[in-house]
Amino acid sequence: MSEQKYELAFYGKLVDGASLEKTKEQVALLFKTGVDQIERMFTGSRVVIRNKLDQGTAMKYIVALNKRGALCQVEEMGQP
Repeated sequence: MSEQKYELAFYGKLVDGASLEKTKEQVALLFKTGVDQIERMFTGSRVVIRNKLDQGTAMKYIVALNKRGALCQVEEMGQP
């Protein structure tokens, strides 16, 4: 039986007290891309940042993104 896989979902929400512009800059640095590419994540709609993750890796992303101001969720793949 295969191990459960997870995806990292972002709904455009910020950690309390986080600045939108600073968060965009920090997330862009984390993913080694430009802020223009990161803008697409901040529409308020569900955006899957990464998928096919094991639970440990997904939690590492959560911690890294929370530190930068982005409030993400780990969801089981295939969930509505």
